[in-house]
Amino acid sequence: MEILNTEKQSIVLLTSYFKKPGKDDVNPLTPTEWKIFAGWLRDRGYTPGSLLSEDGENIIESWNNGKITRERLISLLKRGAQMSMVLEKWSRAGIWVLTRSDAEYPLKLKKRLGELSPPVLFGSGNKKLINSEGIAVVGSRNISDKDINYSKELGNYIAEKKLTLISGGAKGVDETSMLGALENNGRALGVLADSLFQKSISQTYRKYLSEGKLVFISAYYPEAGFNIGNAMGRNKYIYCLSEVAVVVHSGLKGGTWTGANENLKKKWVPLFVKENHNRDSGNDQLINNGGKVLKYEMDLKNLVDKVRSDKESEPVDYSVSVVYEPKQVLSPKVTEQPSREPVENNFEMIIKKSFYELFIIKLHGLLKDREVKQKELKENMEITSAQLNVWLKRAEKDGIIKKLSKPVRYKLTDYSKTQTDLFS
Repeated sequence: MEILNTEKQSIVLLTSYFKKPGKDDVNPLTPTEWKIFAGWLRDRGYTPGSLLSEDGENIIESWNNGKITRERLISLLKRGAQMSMVLEKWSRAGIWVLTRSDAEYPLKLKKRLGELSPPVLFGSGNKKLINSEGIAVVGSRNISDKDINYSKELGNYIAEKKLTLISGGAKGVDETSMLGALENNGRALGVLADSLFQKSISQTYRKYLSEGKLVFISAYYPEAGFNIGNAMGRNKYIYCLSEVAVVVHSGLKGGTWTGANENLKKKWVPLFVKENHNRDSGNDQLINNGGKVLKYEMDLKNLVDKVRSDKESEPVDYSVSVVYEPKQVLSPKVTEQPSREPVENNFEMIIKKSFYELFIIKLHGLLKDREVKQKELKENMEITSAQLNVWLKRAEKDGIIKKLSKPVRYKLTDYSKTQTDLFS
């Protein structure tokens, strides 16, 4: 059984269901509610783990919110025994837990959804696939034989190109394309809205999970049944985890239609749409709304080439959302000779950094050779004003920046760390 530290225990207790909700059950915090409460804790110098200390109820005593009541928070935190029992059961099925402070948590979700990325993800299979380069394939449950063959061929091709196929795992396009990739010795990431526990022990997928070719993740508790709201909510995670997305078949309403239009509006990733002139299909309308045409003859080479070229030309941007991690103090003085090895795109180095350190790296880029006002910093950092203030004060205390007045602005100190030091 996976042993969760107090930080993870608290986050899971506050944001997760452990069974099908009953009429009188207390609802866990939604991602939006968690954002509000977590920000309040952070601004007062607490972490979620503080709530499981002897002083936990005293900390909550000063909290005041009409919807997120103190009684609700205390009730959620008192579910420890229930959590332990169900985590042991899920663990036997190979299910693990990730929170936003874990290194394996999807960086693309943090980047594209910020603080509204799920505070907790349940999953099974190979965690390394979560941050791999991939193409999302989505579509309807009820499809023609032509679309079934197309979906399978698409999965085969993505496997040949050593990309991860990302899908929702539902019947129809999702499942067919996933199996097409897996059966061709490829890899797949299934973003589930329900039934993670069942899929984790399914004979259909167990082999691929054990071989490390497949990973399932879900923002919903592992035994959740089908729910339209959850299915709609997880669509954004499919898109945000990919480099590009392909719609094989969409109706004029429903999950595929809604998710594709949301992606076009939010511009998370390029959307390719297979040609389909059937009047009951929404494919043509998605193309009119901004999707790129993918010819029926499967113009996949151009699709894969686009993924590769975009990846090569994309600047490294590790803007992050606010999460909790153990504090790490940066020394204000350089004590060792800086390494001269190149640091660009050093992914392994980056994921080992705390989020405060990543903030400092980006701060160096913004303040290099100039003074910058706080408003400009907030616009570029894409974090809350409260978090920006906390980290600016910490950076000033660490001797990395200096605060100037009339007007208020910031600059690097003379002995601030170099970029090479920050990546070492």
